[in-house]
Amino acid sequence: MWKSWLRSLIAAPPSHVESLRPLQGEVWLRCTHPKCAHCQDFEAEGKKAAFEADKAHVVDWDCSQPAQRQVAKQAGVADLPAYVKVPSRGRPIEVVTPAR
Repeated sequence: MWKSWLRSLIAAPPSHVESLRPLQGEVWLRCTHPKCAHCQDFEAEGKKAAFEADKAHVVDWDCSQPAQRQVAKQAGVADLPAYVKVPSRGRPIEVVTPAR
């Protein structure tokens, strides 16, 4: 089910982060941009793997795509790389910017 959900995100990106809320648990959006030097350093230095070690569902969210960038902005992303924690309904959406 997870893989089909990911394919649907690629085929038809949502227009708002609220539509990504799972029924239970949480989803993390890894907000990056291919031309972002901080994003590349974050991955190359092994910080990405360490940050994601305890997170079950992480979605690669490419902010070079206009629709995905708009969803990230609506969630509150102001700097990259960033993670958007999208929990099940009733809990607040959070933006986490890993330390550089």
